[in-house]
Amino acid sequence: MNTIVGLIANHCFFNMRSRPSYRPLYRCDDGCGFTDYHTNGVGLTNIQNRLHLFFGESSTLQLEENKPSGIKAILTTPYE
Repeated sequence: MNTIVGLIANHCFFNMRSRPSYRPLYRCDDGCGFTDYHTNGVGLTNIQNRLHLFFGESSTLQLEENKPSGIKAILTTPYE
């Protein structure tokens, strides 16, 4: 994920945990979080499409609020 363009945060953290059948990668920041500003960009769609291309349809991308501020992105890929 592009952590430079448009990111106004003091910290950005990455964490990866192995589970028996999948491997989640967590990317969290302490920026302003979700806003009402929406664009017609294709960045997140491209990430999801590439996950499916390389890891199959069971791979996922989830975005959540990172309390108290920021966004948490969770990329999950199958692990055998």
